[in-house]
Amino acid sequence: MTPTRVPALAAVQRLRSVLDALAEALASANLDQLQASEALLAGALADVQQAQVDRSEPQTVAEELGRARAALERCRRVGGALADIGAAVLASRGIYTDYDRAGSTSTAARGAAPRARLSCRV
Repeated sequence: MTPTRVPALAAVQRLRSVLDALAEALASANLDQLQASEALLAGALADVQQAQVDRSEPQTVAEELGRARAALERCRRVGGALADIGAAVLASRGIYTDYDRAGSTSTAARGAAPRARLSCRV
């Protein structure tokens, strides 16, 4: 059975909407909304994967992709700021834990210098 094709514009708009909601959940520390957004993001990404661009609106789709990319960047920045805040709180208590991209942990020795940077642009 062939998967149903989704119009590209609708798929990218849905993705942007989910990313905006995810950024808002991060910014407001709404854990319920953050958890709910995981399934919504998976569905939106599945739609994008099955999307078919209508030849009459490639410019509109490209513009919406730009907005989706901006929403993704906002998620990255807010998430990064929260990670920095969490690291600062832990460091203030003498706990220095870092995670790599794979999610593995490595705990630094006490007295090691914590990351000293905190920045956020939303």
